[in-house]
Order: sequence, then structure tokens, then C-alpha cells
Amino acid sequence: MDIRVALAATPVSLLRSFVPAKSGNGKRRSRMSTKFDIDVQLTGTDGNAFALMGKVSRGILQAGGSKADVVAFQDEAMSGDYNHLLRTCMAWVNVQ
Repeated sequence: MDIRVALAATPVSLLRSFVPAKSGNGKRRSRMSTKFDIDVQLTGTDGNAFALMGKVSRGILQAGGSKADVVAFQDEAMSGDYNHLLRTCMAWVNVQ
């Protein structure tokens, strides 16, 4: 199986690798700084890039972002590959 197909079929495993893990003392590390302080559930949903962008775009609007913010997010998210899309989602909202 081509590695790109395997990665696209398992977005949950990709997202888990980016979630802050527990530190050595058992406490959860602080959250990464994001542009909007809203939690968006991406794990367990369709791994299609457009579905992920749609969920994050709705989250940005729910957090008080403007349509210009959504367009900026979408432009940034579409400027690279699937991994870039995931990193962009995590930079803009709190991904769960």
C-alpha cells in the first residue's frame, strides 16, 4: 500500500501524534497557542481535507472570527499537503 494512501486513511493516528502528551510528572502539558480559543473535534470524523476545513471554518465563525479569518485559514490550509492542512488546523483552533 502506498504510504500516502495509508496516511490519508488514518487521520486520527496523525492527529494523536500532534496532541501534547503528558509530561514526565504525569501532568498534561499546556495547550499550544492557537489563533482562536475554541475546541474542534476532528478525530473520529471524515478524514477528507474539505470536511476538516469545513469543521475548522465553522469553529472559527463560532469563536467570533470573521469571514476574512475563514478565508485566510482556508488559503493557508490549502497551500500545502495533507500534513500541512493538519498543522494549520492545529495552529488556528484547539483540535481534539
